[in-house]
Amino acid sequence: MTKPGNGLATPPPHAWRPRLRVLTFVFAALLAAAIGAAHRDPVLWARFMELLPPRPTSRPDRGADIEQLDPPLGIAMPDTDATREIRRRLGNARHGCLVVATGDCGSCMSFDFAAWSAFLRARRIAVVGVSTAPQARMQVFVQELHVPIVAVSDLGGAALGALNAAWAGRAFYFSPSLRLRWRTSVQQSVVAGDDLRSFRRYLDGNR
Repeated sequence: MTKPGNGLATPPPHAWRPRLRVLTFVFAALLAAAIGAAHRDPVLWARFMELLPPRPTSRPDRGADIEQLDPPLGIAMPDTDATREIRRRLGNARHGCLVVATGDCGSCMSFDFAAWSAFLRARRIAVVGVSTAPQARMQVFVQELHVPIVAVSDLGGAALGALNAAWAGRAFYFSPSLRLRWRTSVQQSVVAGDDLRSFRRYLDGNR
């Protein structure tokens, strides 16, 4: 077909239909992959669900389901290779320590080390980043972080599994006697800063 006036050939309208079908298929596949990835991460899933209109339900949300697997507050730090390394590296943690599940990279983590750093230093609380990544990779992560933390590799995932570290960025506070006293909830991870405010309230109420 030729467009009048300039001599350029243009395809007939029906020629675009196969391309449109391919583009539609690719978009649907990408959307399905994004939803699938979000569903595997409770924090991303909670953020995604916030975009949808509310609907009445008596069924607990996914965050509540995951938190049912949490160990009870007050338990001693689990005894694993990684936690034994934490004890060795910290020595006598006179003000307790905050253990953060870092994941394998900073970009996939919902914990803001920069926002927490000054507060934790003022309270003299040690910070430990734990990941299933090898120790060498953890050291690279610490260098890129520019925040002083103790990095410990949990290759088998035994420590993170015992704590139910269900997403990268979940934090756990252990008292000086290394008993679990506080942890991040799913909802606190959804809203930026809620986890730090919750931890501050806990410390202020337990001086």
